[in-house]
Amino acid sequence: RLVKLPLPSFKGMWAATEKLDQIVRSLVQQAVQHRGDDVVSGLLDASFEGESLPQEAVRDEAMTRRLAGQGTTATAPAW
Repeated sequence: RLVKLPLPSFKGMWAATEKLDQIVRSLVQQAVQHRGDDVVSGLLDASFEGESLPQEAVRDEAMTRRLAGQGTTATAPAW
């Protein structure tokens, strides 16, 4: 795949992706230790069929919500 090529633009993208992943994982860990009134804590407290979400699923949800919100906000001015 083209994205796997060691081009500078792709390297920057992967570095930014890794940094975002570290930030989200840190937020999940903070919410595990100190529950608050935020989305990540809400996801940790949620249950489906009597079972809570694994931390990896919470991380995935938080990442999706972050990226979806950014894409929506970025698209609005274009219209």
